Amino acid sequence: MRWSRTAPIALAAVVLHACGIVPPTREGELGRGTFEYVCTNATDSACDDFGGGTFPGAIAVGASFGLRAQSGQVMTAAPAVSGSSGTFRASKPGTFAFYLMNGDEIVDYIHIKFRKATALTASRSEIIAYLSSDSYSWDDRSSFRVVLDDYLGGSFAPQVDIEPAELATWSLDRGVISVDGLQEGSGKVVVRALGLSLSIPLEVRASRWPDAGLDSGGDTDGGLGDGADGDGVGDGAAEGAIDAAAEALLDVTEDVAADEGD
Repeated sequence: MRWSRTAPIALAAVVLHACGIVPPTREGELGRGTFEYVCTNATDSACDDFGGGTFPGAIAVGASFGLRAQSGQVMTAAPAVSGSSGTFRASKPGTFAFYLMNGDEIVDYIHIKFRKATALTASRSEIIAYLSSDSYSWDDRSSFRVVLDDYLGGSFAPQVDIEPAELATWSLDRGVISVDGLQEGSGKVVVRALGLSLSIPLEVRASRWPDAGLDSGGDTDGGLGDGADGDGVGDGAAEGAIDAAAEALLDVTEDVAADEGD
């Protein structure tokens, strides 16, 4: 029997405890140990930014994941699992056992299901990106996440393509895909992972600022014209209201001064 053994826990897991984030756990089937689930990167839907999520009910075939225990080492003889340094990869469907070992003694074990993902799901149905030179961010619809159907566990490396390529660029940071526009126009963002693909409509605009906020003269009165401000009151009426308020304040001040004099 060939065992696959977890080495000292990966750096991501060390960071989890250093930051006080508790990883997802599952009690062993003998009730004598606890297994901790470790996300190898933030694309794993079982974790929320490397922790704090739920132990997955199943792992996607082709995805990677980590297991560890506070006491002992986690090992498996499953032929469908390959891994090193505490990270495993599900290579075919099935249900496989993972053991908590103390030396040569089996302390506890769990069974984990591996199954094929059937769809990718994006957190947005449309991507609105802007030219990279526009740094304003009042309307951020240019970033999104992609998860597996039924929130299957496991980390994966998404391949992203912009069509047409000259329309925008993309980047991946902690599981979030962000799109920066290069030129105005429409196209799509195509994400591929684990043999699946997902296409999302893309629109690149020149500015994040709403067009309705600018009239032909370059004012920001929402298109109301020179005779009115954004509140629908003309400049002359606004000045009259300010003068009246100032006079009323002056009258109150004079009355207070007279009372103090008495």
